[in-house]
Amino acid sequence: MGDGEGTQGAVPDDDPAVGETWRLSEDQLLETVLTVSSEIARLEAVRVKLMDAVDARCRVDILGHPNAKAWLVAHTMLEPGQLAGS
Repeated sequence: MGDGEGTQGAVPDDDPAVGETWRLSEDQLLETVLTVSSEIARLEAVRVKLMDAVDARCRVDILGHPNAKAWLVAHTMLEPGQLAGS
């Protein structure tokens, strides 16, 4: 779904949230969880916008699935109930 520019690698590999979380103070740990949660919400909004475009523009024969939601479920680890508008 696009080139992922600006969304891929939202948390860099050298970010303490990815590696050695034991090194974070409790305050840093809590702040990091909130920061990551905020980024997840932002990215979910991006996905919803992109999926609206997929739903509007991509035909069933291109998707290879009955609808855009089925296509996304087939290509991700998401469950149908996790998708916005489900």
